Amino acid sequence: DGYSRLLLEEHAAQLDDEGRSAFQVTMPVGAPVPSSLDAVITARVQEQGGRGVAALQRLQVDPYPYYLGLRRLKEEHPQPGEEVELEYVAVSPDGREVPSNGLRADLFQDRWNTVLRRTPGGGYRYETTRDPVLVTTQAVPGGNGRGTFRFRPRQYGSYRAVLTDPETQASTEVEFYASGWGTSPWAIKNPARLELDLDKQEYAPGDTAVVQVRAPFSGKLLLTVERDRIFETQIHTLTGNTARIEIPVRSEWRPNAYVTATLVRKVGDLEPGSAGRAFGAVPISVNRTANRLAPEIAAPKEMRPNREIPITVKTAPGAVVTVAAVDEGILQLIAQKTPEPFEFFYRRIALGVTSYDTFSLLLPEVKPMPPGGGEGAEMAQYVRTEGIRRVQPVAFWSGPVTADAEGNARVSFQVPEFQGALRIMAVAIDGDRFGSSQSMTRVKDPITLLPTLPRILSFEETLQVPVTVRNDTGRPGAIQVSLATEGPVQIEKPSTQTVEIPVGREK
Repeated sequence: DGYSRLLLEEHAAQLDDEGRSAFQVTMPVGAPVPSSLDAVITARVQEQGGRGVAALQRLQVDPYPYYLGLRRLKEEHPQPGEEVELEYVAVSPDGREVPSNGLRADLFQDRWNTVLRRTPGGGYRYETTRDPVLVTTQAVPGGNGRGTFRFRPRQYGSYRAVLTDPETQASTEVEFYASGWGTSPWAIKNPARLELDLDKQEYAPGDTAVVQVRAPFSGKLLLTVERDRIFETQIHTLTGNTARIEIPVRSEWRPNAYVTATLVRKVGDLEPGSAGRAFGAVPISVNRTANRLAPEIAAPKEMRPNREIPITVKTAPGAVVTVAAVDEGILQLIAQKTPEPFEFFYRRIALGVTSYDTFSLLLPEVKPMPPGGGEGAEMAQYVRTEGIRRVQPVAFWSGPVTADAEGNARVSFQVPEFQGALRIMAVAIDGDRFGSSQSMTRVKDPITLLPTLPRILSFEETLQVPVTVRNDTGRPGAIQVSLATEGPVQIEKPSTQTVEIPVGREK
């Protein structure tokens, strides 16, 4: 079930001397949920002059004392009559294994019923309903944080193993198919579509990929592996509506290829108004670990302004490295993430082979349902803040630097008058290998002053100048602050004040 966002509370308060404010929220009591929930907290802090900064944080809310996890010990699709071993684990919200209560394990076989319905708008929509059939139930003894149990599917089809704690109602489930060559009912969202399912999420070159084909009818099947060109073709005959096909994985498919299938029904089996062919495609991912670089950044964690920052990047010998050091505040304003060239160059490549047939000309056009939309995008981690900075933006870039024989690339930047955090970002390339990393350096003076002044003054105006003073000297003490002016401006009160500020605090 889906859960919409619910505003629980709005809170406004003055920060204490430590720059903190606390509030409590009582989570609403509702229907049981299948997993943990997210509490999204947004906060905005304003200075005395009205400038502010905002941030967002997510907290996990745990409705259960522990959670159940479930997996099959083998990724491959089992065949009918073959035993399926499942492993479960009970973990506390902090990730520790804990003893569970007595559990119940249920095996359901899902049977599907599909009909074509006419919509009020004049179009057509296929509706599929799931009819779960309980195959078997077994008790799993409590007191263990981890264990296994087994089921044996007897027929082809779609199965769900459901593990439940009857006391807390915490549950988890795993879906799998008992595959092979045969006939089995399955969910049909479109009778002209083939459902293709792989036994793994990712393969290494030399592995054998197993493709489970679920078809709306029997016939002749053309199976291809393709991307920008066709790598491999196979032809099979389906006597039922399911098939299990093995494909050897090749390195030239990296980072991904597509398994596509076209099924053509026999002419003698065609019925008026029925589909004569079905088509399906599924991406197959090939392991890219060998193409990833992991550069390491060595830079000071803290420094003072108006000094040089030395940076060393450790990577593969001869790799080309670029280094950037940018004010973290600027990056937060534009929600800029550290570049990831590996994900860019080895992201999934679109299918470039186009398949054609005349099937669409044989049946009347079914009006598609209009796409939904209109919901807001996911909130960014940082909310754009108001205010204009009067200091020069801090942003450095090294340009290409080649790592030496030991894999070290060294650069340095002269940091100006600046208070804040520098995000250091390194990008490395070595042939067809890419990588990036980041680190943070805090730039601060022992004593920091932040005055808030108007941009324009008119004659006869009077103003108060709020000044924030921070003590990072390492010891408490009295700090003297003086104000000086130039031009036709007169100071009415004493131009010097002394304040006592503890270590690491500000006033």
